[in-house]
Amino acid sequence: MQLKERKISTTLLLIVCKMAFSRRSWPQRCGFLVIGSTVSRIWLTSQYCAEMSALPQFRRVDGVLQRCGVFRFRHLCKQLSTSTLSCSPLANYFSELKTRGLVQMSYPSNLDTDFKGDLLALPPVAYAGFDPTAKSLHIGNLLIVVNLLRSAQFGVRPIAVVGGATALIGDPSGRSAERETQDKDILMENAKTITAQLKSIGNNVLKEEITVVDNNEWFKEMPMVDYLRNCKQLRVGEMLRMGAVRARLEGSGISFTEFSYQTMQAYDWAMLLKKYDCRFQIGGSDQLGHLNIGAHYIKRTCGEKFAAGVCLPLVTDSAGNKLGKSVGGGDVWLSAELTSPFHFYQFLRQLHDTEAEQMYKLYSLAPWEDVLSKIQEHRSNLGKWIAQDALAIELTQIVHGNEGLCTAQRCSRALFQGSMTDVRSLSRTELVTLFGNTIKVARSEVGTMGDLADRTRTDSIKGSALMTKGAFKVNGEKIIDNTTPLVFERIVLPNANDLTLICWGGCAEYMSAGRAHSKLQLLVLKTYRDFLRAARPLDQSVRQQVQTEFREAAKRYHPSDILLIEHNLRRANNQLKQLKTGSVTSIGNITIKRKQENDGGS
Repeated sequence: MQLKERKISTTLLLIVCKMAFSRRSWPQRCGFLVIGSTVSRIWLTSQYCAEMSALPQFRRVDGVLQRCGVFRFRHLCKQLSTSTLSCSPLANYFSELKTRGLVQMSYPSNLDTDFKGDLLALPPVAYAGFDPTAKSLHIGNLLIVVNLLRSAQFGVRPIAVVGGATALIGDPSGRSAERETQDKDILMENAKTITAQLKSIGNNVLKEEITVVDNNEWFKEMPMVDYLRNCKQLRVGEMLRMGAVRARLEGSGISFTEFSYQTMQAYDWAMLLKKYDCRFQIGGSDQLGHLNIGAHYIKRTCGEKFAAGVCLPLVTDSAGNKLGKSVGGGDVWLSAELTSPFHFYQFLRQLHDTEAEQMYKLYSLAPWEDVLSKIQEHRSNLGKWIAQDALAIELTQIVHGNEGLCTAQRCSRALFQGSMTDVRSLSRTELVTLFGNTIKVARSEVGTMGDLADRTRTDSIKGSALMTKGAFKVNGEKIIDNTTPLVFERIVLPNANDLTLICWGGCAEYMSAGRAHSKLQLLVLKTYRDFLRAARPLDQSVRQQVQTEFREAAKRYHPSDILLIEHNLRRANNQLKQLKTGSVTSIGNITIKRKQENDGGS
């Protein structure tokens, strides 16, 4: 029942609200009040709004008095829903995911049309699970984490489940072969670390602590007989039809251990329903089978209750590789010990334009209208990295907090803008983390600045000759005279008396005509030539497109964009492999055309 401009006694309404909020069973919902069994959105005249808005439980949005959600965002106070379904927090949340292109699949399919009534009736609770098979979550997992936290913007309670027990079994989804059995103690330690990681990320976003539970809590003391009895409502035929299981049976086979994983995940969901009234789940792109099995299990064991869920898309780069497989050939981790805040920030800061736009749409917690506006601004100012900057700032703050973001930005200024003020403010640990590889130089080995220049070159170029062209800096100060005596006390950094920052200038500063002194330049040139060789069997237009693409790229990059160039070289090498095997029809803007062979020719 919708009440428009209805005159309600302020005193009576206050009494009703006071009674309602004192009840333990009162639903924590946003945007409507529940009075008796009737769901009502209350529209009030201005005088009543003024009095009710003073209460901390309410807020006024577009003339509508609303019950504030349980969770409040630290940095986002704006009403974020783009949905027209204003009578259910979970329906609004689902609509937002769909608007942002985050619903790859759902169970059941056509959830918001064929099952609209069931969706509207779902309690405002959602969960996602994370198996601790590694000591940290990575940037692929972060998509699920941020979109679980996104639910809080709509008054939905987010719950994260760490699979301390299920990790011991192994999820067959997305695997063509059996997982290696990991040591139990290592997995238990991983579970503790990831639990702390999830809570830390939650605290960086929400003012209230996110609920994180370990499923080992209900599995570790469960007798085998009880486990088998709990599985009675699961049907083997349905379990065999699950995509991951069927693929394994047709291939390398599957153990009973991994086959039984789905029984444990289904039981997880049933436990969350009993403990938190949770009937909605979000997961990765390979989790549809688990959603199906779990929803059927809940229906059979929990009084025919309806449960649903969504699978988020797999995020890939333009070559089709999982996004994040680029730092040293491994994942971009959310742990500062495995991927420093600086490297995490720079990975995002140096994404290709199309990848940055894609990630910003999927990962950002900003209002959808603001996201679209930022992307439009980015497209209107190509080369200014607007989307990359916004993405790097937001996600680094979410993962590493304000302190981690400040460190990443200081390191970035120090490395790319030559800000010695920022360099001197860095601790020894930050310096080593930032600059990675170090060269150890004994004092007895160097007596002049020229000696130091020679000692710090890693190629065959004579540093003492190169520095006379202005390419050598010590702690940000350009040194040209190679005979200047070396005074150690003057060249060490304030916070690290055994470290000195040596910078070799941009290639343009010390390139002699027609000769590349930079190893990175030689690597770019080699990759370019490899592409041209691989394109020999292809149409002539492809070779011309390759040349054009590399020339355009060369104009965009400054030699100091080291991380960006290395990232794009790794991606180019992956594309080169695909080009050689003939497994692709296009690479970026290049359409692959094979040469037409004559019918009778050789």
